[in-house]
Amino acid sequence: KGGGAPTCELLVLPNRVDFGLVARGRTVTRELTILNRGTGYCNLTAQEVLPLIEIPIPIPGFNEVRFTITRALPLGQIAPSQRIPLGVTYTPQAFNADLGTLRLTYRDPYANEEKTAEASLSGLGGESNIEVIPSRVDFGLVTAGECASREERVTVYNTGIVNLCITGVGLEGPDCG
Repeated sequence: KGGGAPTCELLVLPNRVDFGLVARGRTVTRELTILNRGTGYCNLTAQEVLPLIEIPIPIPGFNEVRFTITRALPLGQIAPSQRIPLGVTYTPQAFNADLGTLRLTYRDPYANEEKTAEASLSGLGGESNIEVIPSRVDFGLVTAGECASREERVTVYNTGIVNLCITGVGLEGPDCG
């Protein structure tokens, strides 16, 4: 006996992806899985990342998508039970919460209709910000070649929300060197 008409249903796993806190200008890539949980093939026709809210007139800097598909799916047939990896990358440009939607559009040949599968994307762009107190250190009058100059301390703070990595320390100003 037969098992009925074939079905076509694509899922994005997971359907919610949080990229977490990412330093401005850096990137984080997550791998998602596309699954055809139907009993027949699906025909993938498009894949895109959309802003959370689609506005008819673009406003520069507002509602821009910070997520990109970096490992795209091949368009065409996806077999039943087939799992295909898809990569999405988040690149924040400012201290901001970013939201988007990954949308796959596919054709169900058995129902003869176009369908979509979606996943919500979120990330938080942040910055590190260095503050040194005091901002100026004066050792007073010191004789050249003398090793007995006094010690001065400075405190370094990270007033941002992402880790600060100090890769070097230097002196600036007249007569430094």
